[in-house]
Amino acid sequence: MPALSSPALAPPRDRSRSLRDWWPILLLPVFIAAYASLSLSGAVVDDLIEEDGVYEWAGTLGLLAAAICLGIAAVRARRERDGAESALKPFILGGLGLALFFAAGEEISWGQRLLGVETPDGVKEASGQDEINIHNLEVVGNTLDMGFQLFWAGLFVAVPLLAWLSPRARDLLRRYLPIAPPVIAFLLIMNYLLAQASERVLDSGLYDSKYPIGHSVNELKEAVVGVALGVAAFLVLRRIERHRAADTG
Repeated sequence: MPALSSPALAPPRDRSRSLRDWWPILLLPVFIAAYASLSLSGAVVDDLIEEDGVYEWAGTLGLLAAAICLGIAAVRARRERDGAESALKPFILGGLGLALFFAAGEEISWGQRLLGVETPDGVKEASGQDEINIHNLEVVGNTLDMGFQLFWAGLFVAVPLLAWLSPRARDLLRRYLPIAPPVIAFLLIMNYLLAQASERVLDSGLYDSKYPIGHSVNELKEAVVGVALGVAAFLVLRRIERHRAADTG
């Protein structure tokens, strides 16, 4: 009798195990509170939103955690080959991990302010900002920012939802890509809606910061994305470990 690989055909016990992946829903009230914090006093919001502030570091650490988790997943996928997965999957996982590491480095200008490194004059002229990174260079424009948004929307929203809705799509996607639980897609969609709603509510007179409303909301939105991706990659790693344990057990 062939093995049951589809979630729809899996035994009830296996389906119940997947409920463990829904614990990130507990982060939603935290995200809501974070957006509400933008209505606090101007001084508090300034500290939260500033470069190397609380929110920027939260997002950066989330991206870094995601990069590490996918890197570990790549190594384990390479060492313990799953017959249902493509031989390319370890390299894809490694490439995704490197992409997230790059995003984390760009977010904090590669630790420039932390290390007290001065921005070279050539970089200042090329970007118009006092930061050492690539995404602010005028020649790059919004290409990297837009590319990163498409990256996480595709991998952590579209892929989980497709895999959740169609067992056949899940089997195909799993051959090449990491599949995060659908709760991650839900959190990222809610993040977008919260950002849109917050900007309108704050603009009604509840905002008192030196930073423009749009800038603050966007910085927080990026931080939430970073945290969500960190959780997503951790859950992907856990899933890979469970699959390997089930195969060997």
